Amino acid sequence: MELTKPQPTICQRMYALLRKNLNQPIARNMMALELGVGADSIDDRYLRHLAAAGYVIKHQMQRGQSSKWQLIKDAGIDAPRFSANGSLIVATGANEAIWQAIRILKTFTREELAAHVAKFAKPETVASYIKAIEPAGYLKRSGSYARPLYTLVRNTGPKPPQIMRVKEVYDPNLDEIMAREVPDRE
Repeated sequence: MELTKPQPTICQRMYALLRKNLNQPIARNMMALELGVGADSIDDRYLRHLAAAGYVIKHQMQRGQSSKWQLIKDAGIDAPRFSANGSLIVATGANEAIWQAIRILKTFTREELAAHVAKFAKPETVASYIKAIEPAGYLKRSGSYARPLYTLVRNTGPKPPQIMRVKEVYDPNLDEIMAREVPDRE
Protein backbone atom coordinates (compact mmCIF):
# COMPACT_ATOMS: atom_id res chain seq x y z
CA MET A 1 0.00 0.00 0.00
CA GLU A 2 1.40 3.41 -0.99
CA LEU A 3 1.77 5.88 1.86
CA THR A 4 0.62 9.43 1.26
CA LYS A 5 2.78 12.49 1.90
CA PRO A 6 1.55 16.05 2.00
CA GLN A 7 2.52 18.02 -1.06
CA PRO A 8 3.86 21.56 -0.78
CA THR A 9 1.41 24.25 -1.84
CA ILE A 10 1.99 26.18 -5.04
CA CYS A 11 2.89 29.21 -2.90
CA GLN A 12 5.52 27.20 -1.00
CA ARG A 13 6.90 25.90 -4.30
CA MET A 14 6.95 29.43 -5.80
CA TYR A 15 8.76 30.79 -2.77
CA ALA A 16 11.33 27.94 -2.88
CA LEU A 17 11.95 28.74 -6.55
CA LEU A 18 12.42 32.44 -5.76
CA ARG A 19 14.92 31.43 -3.04
CA LYS A 20 16.74 29.17 -5.48
CA ASN A 21 17.04 32.10 -7.93
CA LEU A 22 17.89 34.63 -5.19
CA ASN A 23 20.03 36.94 -7.35
CA GLN A 24 18.16 36.34 -10.56
CA PRO A 25 14.73 37.79 -11.42
CA ILE A 26 12.31 35.23 -12.82
CA ALA A 27 9.19 35.72 -14.94
CA ARG A 28 5.83 34.12 -14.16
CA ASN A 29 5.93 31.91 -17.26
CA MET A 30 9.42 30.67 -16.32
CA MET A 31 8.16 29.93 -12.80
CA ALA A 32 5.40 27.83 -14.29
CA LEU A 33 7.85 26.02 -16.56
CA GLU A 34 10.33 25.33 -13.73
CA LEU A 35 7.56 24.11 -11.42
CA GLY A 36 5.95 21.99 -14.11
CA VAL A 37 2.56 23.67 -13.84
CA GLY A 38 0.37 25.72 -16.13
CA ALA A 39 0.90 29.49 -16.13
CA ASP A 40 -2.58 29.88 -14.64
CA SER A 41 -1.36 27.98 -11.54
CA ILE A 42 1.09 30.74 -10.63
CA ASP A 43 -0.56 32.76 -7.87
CA ASP A 44 -0.29 36.45 -8.79
CA ARG A 45 -1.99 37.43 -5.56
CA TYR A 46 0.74 35.65 -3.55
CA LEU A 47 3.44 37.48 -5.53
CA ARG A 48 1.68 40.81 -4.86
CA HIS A 49 1.45 39.97 -1.12
CA LEU A 50 5.17 39.10 -1.08
CA ALA A 51 5.94 42.41 -2.77
CA ALA A 52 3.74 44.42 -0.39
CA ALA A 53 5.48 42.78 2.59
CA GLY A 54 8.92 43.59 1.15
CA TYR A 55 10.03 40.05 0.31
CA VAL A 56 10.18 40.47 -3.48
CA ILE A 57 10.49 43.24 -6.00
CA LYS A 58 8.84 43.34 -9.39
CA HIS A 59 11.10 44.27 -12.30
CA GLN A 60 9.17 46.02 -15.07
CA MET A 61 10.44 44.86 -18.44
CA GLN A 62 10.26 46.40 -21.88
CA ARG A 63 6.96 46.51 -23.69
CA GLY A 64 5.90 43.01 -24.75
CA GLN A 65 7.98 41.22 -22.10
CA SER A 66 6.69 39.71 -18.88
CA SER A 67 7.50 41.31 -15.55
CA LYS A 68 10.06 39.47 -13.47
CA TRP A 69 10.08 38.85 -9.74
CA GLN A 70 13.14 38.72 -7.48
CA LEU A 71 13.43 37.72 -3.83
CA ILE A 72 15.14 40.48 -1.81
CA LYS A 73 14.30 39.38 1.74
CA ASP A 74 14.76 35.71 2.60
CA ALA A 75 12.39 34.50 5.32
CA GLY A 76 14.02 31.07 5.52
CA ILE A 77 12.85 27.73 4.24
CA ASP A 78 9.16 28.24 5.04
CA ALA A 79 7.23 30.50 2.72
CA PRO A 80 5.66 33.55 4.35
CA ARG A 81 1.92 33.08 4.75
CA PHE A 82 -0.71 35.75 4.20
CA SER A 83 -4.37 36.15 5.10
CA ALA A 84 -6.94 36.77 2.37
CA ASN A 85 -6.54 40.54 2.81
CA GLY A 86 -2.76 40.31 2.36
CA SER A 87 -1.63 40.74 5.94
CA LEU A 88 1.32 38.61 7.01
CA ILE A 89 0.42 35.69 9.27
CA VAL A 90 3.03 35.44 12.00
CA ALA A 91 1.07 33.45 14.55
CA THR A 92 2.45 30.08 15.52
CA GLY A 93 0.12 27.14 15.12
CA ALA A 94 -0.60 24.76 17.97
CA ASN A 95 1.53 21.88 16.65
CA GLU A 96 4.45 24.20 15.91
CA ALA A 97 4.33 25.59 19.44
CA ILE A 98 4.02 22.12 21.01
CA TRP A 99 6.90 20.72 18.96
CA GLN A 100 9.18 23.67 19.75
CA ALA A 101 8.39 23.33 23.46
CA ILE A 102 9.11 19.58 23.32
CA ARG A 103 12.46 20.28 21.65
CA ILE A 104 13.35 22.85 24.33
CA LEU A 105 12.11 20.94 27.39
CA LYS A 106 13.32 17.50 26.24
CA THR A 107 11.74 15.83 29.36
CA PHE A 108 8.30 16.86 30.59
CA THR A 109 4.88 15.84 31.83
CA ARG A 110 1.71 16.56 29.84
CA GLU A 111 0.82 19.27 32.33
CA GLU A 112 4.24 20.96 32.08
CA LEU A 113 4.09 20.94 28.30
CA ALA A 114 0.52 22.29 28.30
CA ALA A 115 1.60 25.13 30.62
CA HIS A 116 4.42 26.08 28.24
CA VAL A 117 2.12 26.30 25.22
CA ALA A 118 -1.07 27.55 26.93
CA LYS A 119 -1.14 30.64 24.68
CA PHE A 120 -1.26 28.46 21.55
CA ALA A 121 -2.91 25.16 22.45
CA LYS A 122 -5.46 23.67 24.80
CA PRO A 123 -4.41 20.83 27.14
CA GLU A 124 -6.52 18.41 25.07
CA THR A 125 -4.58 19.38 21.94
CA VAL A 126 -1.28 18.80 23.76
CA ALA A 127 -2.45 15.37 24.96
CA SER A 128 -3.64 14.45 21.46
CA TYR A 129 -0.33 15.49 19.86
CA ILE A 130 1.68 13.50 22.43
CA LYS A 131 -0.58 10.49 21.87
CA ALA A 132 0.05 10.68 18.11
CA ILE A 133 3.83 11.19 18.07
CA GLU A 134 4.77 8.78 20.89
CA PRO A 135 4.07 5.58 18.89
CA ALA A 136 5.92 7.15 15.94
CA GLY A 137 9.12 7.02 18.00
CA TYR A 138 9.58 10.68 18.93
CA LEU A 139 8.88 10.28 22.65
CA LYS A 140 9.67 7.70 25.30
CA ARG A 141 7.28 7.38 28.23
CA SER A 142 8.42 6.62 31.77
CA GLY A 143 7.10 7.24 35.28
CA SER A 144 3.74 6.24 36.61
CA TYR A 145 0.64 5.55 34.56
CA ALA A 146 -1.22 8.37 36.31
CA ARG A 147 1.55 10.93 35.68
CA PRO A 148 3.77 9.79 32.82
CA LEU A 149 7.04 11.54 32.08
CA TYR A 150 7.94 11.95 28.41
CA THR A 151 11.44 12.29 26.98
CA LEU A 152 12.23 13.43 23.46
CA VAL A 153 14.23 10.63 21.83
CA ARG A 154 13.94 11.62 18.18
CA ASN A 155 14.53 15.28 17.35
CA THR A 156 14.43 15.42 13.56
CA GLY A 157 14.41 19.19 13.15
CA PRO A 158 12.42 22.36 13.63
CA LYS A 159 9.31 21.45 11.64
CA PRO A 160 6.71 19.62 13.71
CA PRO A 161 5.69 16.10 12.76
CA GLN A 162 2.30 16.44 11.12
CA ILE A 163 -0.67 14.35 12.18
CA MET A 164 -2.46 13.44 8.98
CA ARG A 165 -6.22 12.95 8.74
CA VAL A 166 -5.65 9.40 7.61
CA LYS A 167 -4.03 8.70 11.02
CA GLU A 168 -0.45 9.06 9.82
CA VAL A 169 2.45 10.95 11.34
CA TYR A 170 4.47 12.72 8.64
CA ASP A 171 7.88 14.27 9.39
CA PRO A 172 8.58 17.13 6.95
CA ASN A 173 12.21 17.26 8.09
CA LEU A 174 12.83 13.72 6.84
CA ASP A 175 10.03 13.67 4.23
CA GLU A 176 8.87 10.33 5.65
CA ILE A 177 5.73 8.77 7.09
CA MET A 178 6.84 7.78 10.60
CA ALA A 179 3.72 5.92 11.77
CA ARG A 180 0.43 4.85 10.30
CA GLU A 181 -2.64 3.45 11.98
CA VAL A 182 -3.81 0.59 9.82
CA PRO A 183 -7.46 -0.43 10.26
CA ASP A 184 -8.21 -4.06 11.02
CA ARG A 185 -9.48 -6.00 8.02
CA GLU A 186 -12.31 -8.46 8.39
